Amino acid sequence: MAPCVDHYRVLGVSPTASADEIRRAYRQAVHRHHADRHPDDAAAVERTRAIVAARDVLCDPWKRARFDMIRALQPRDAFR
Repeated sequence: MAPCVDHYRVLGVSPTASADEIRRAYRQAVHRHHADRHPDDAAAVERTRAIVAARDVLCDPWKRARFDMIRALQPRDAFR
């Protein structure tokens, strides 16, 4: 089984972060890692995609609740 992505870790916020904290962390992370700022770095595109995916999950209350439930059921080492 492939490790799951910990969206909280991707954005650098705690699981108790508010929607405003998540939005702020998203803006900072996407600004810092955006592919346009790192044109020679092929991994920048993947980092930006992971940041956007994390924001999409954590800003939607239904998706976040489902992610939190899955996260609670998985062992800690299942997340990267």
